[in-house]
Amino acid sequence: MIKRKIENPEFLKRQNTIQKDGLTSFILADGTLRAVLCSGTDMINQMRANHQLQIAETLILGQNYVAASLLSANLKEEDILRIKISCSGPLGGLNVEADHKHNVRGYLSNNPIKVLKPGTMSMSDFFGAGILSITRSNRLTNKPFTGQIELQYGNTASDLAYYFTTSEQLATSFNLDISFSDNGNVNGAGGLLIQAMPGADETLLIDVENTVRSLPSIGKWFARGKSSENLINSYFEELRPKILSQDKTSFFCSCNKEMIEIHISALPEEDKMDIINKNEFPIKTLCHNCGTSYNYSREESMELLKKQKNIQ
Repeated sequence: MIKRKIENPEFLKRQNTIQKDGLTSFILADGTLRAVLCSGTDMINQMRANHQLQIAETLILGQNYVAASLLSANLKEEDILRIKISCSGPLGGLNVEADHKHNVRGYLSNNPIKVLKPGTMSMSDFFGAGILSITRSNRLTNKPFTGQIELQYGNTASDLAYYFTTSEQLATSFNLDISFSDNGNVNGAGGLLIQAMPGADETLLIDVENTVRSLPSIGKWFARGKSSENLINSYFEELRPKILSQDKTSFFCSCNKEMIEIHISALPEEDKMDIINKNEFPIKTLCHNCGTSYNYSREESMELLKKQKNIQ
């Protein structure tokens, strides 16, 4: 993965004063509720730079990056979690994944999102009808498990909460927030996940939902230089929060030029000959997950295409 330069002077000026990207895992009410708070301002700014996104695209993909990061807090060694949305709206869909190290990557099906009247569209209009899928797999066992629901709200936070409540019988609340400045730059990003453990009191769940609704913008909270610990202790004090762990999270993709070269060398012989006969050089490739472009000159391409079988 090659990181593109972040073109956000407001963020770059204040980068050292903003909460570093990370996940804070904690419990509430003596362990009857588990929660994760994500700070991800750097992650979303880098995502926007690499994928060259406008405001609506940044908001939608960014919320799903934050969601995947939050869900990665409970992954085990070598686990991967994928969020996939297929929909009829102009968004078309998206794919985002996170691993047990809390590295997040992913892309929109349509970028830019083509809309006729963007100023009049609600969030649900971008999605339309569709399917939300959550897949968990492990690199070692390679036995994926996928659950899915029909989109109910056209809102990532609400649809994910609905998924976990109905498909996994876990009462769940999500708060996913990307904050923009008046100039359309991302000045803060973060999110919160709270899940009830089996046997949690229903009255407690109602109180927590009310607390989540009363929270200030999490993105703006981090934009102002405030910390994760301060938010947790300020708004959940009555529920006796206990912080369990803090981990880094980031926008990261494992792709590299050598990996792409292996794929080019492994192309079927007829595809290689087709590229040579049509003189389709330089070969240009794009990693959809991170927006990195890898280009190969004619000389480099011919070396790769000659591998495995001897092409004169």
